Amino acid sequence: MTSQLQIFEEERRKLLLHEQNLITAHNDHLTKLHSHLSQLDGHILRLKQSESQQTSEDQQARGKSSEKVKVKVGVKAKDTTSSADAWQCLCGNMLKGDRKRCGKCLKWRGGKRGKSNADSNPPIIQRVVSSNDDEW
Repeated sequence: MTSQLQIFEEERRKLLLHEQNLITAHNDHLTKLHSHLSQLDGHILRLKQSESQQTSEDQQARGKSSEKVKVKVGVKAKDTTSSADAWQCLCGNMLKGDRKRCGKCLKWRGGKRGKSNADSNPPIIQRVVSSNDDEW
């Protein structure tokens, strides 16, 4: 019976040692993970700072270049349709406000075609009958 007790105690000691090794390895992995995360945070912070600096430099450059506007003769002016008039088709295509129909899927703005001259003309049979009525 003593031998069984010794076997169980030895097995318990091995399991406790294994548990401690797992905890140590887990803590080492967590430490490495936190180190990598802090490095990434540093990289992200530096990228954001450089992007904001680049944006401010771009804005300054655009401000300087807008002062030196050259007018070319014979060049058509760009469309001045405001972006507030822009609309999005059901297919997802963004279109200028002056467009009545999507060039991608050929659907009409608002889903309906505008009123045309054909709608105001009576059918051909009715026109023939009415013209014959005048002759009688």
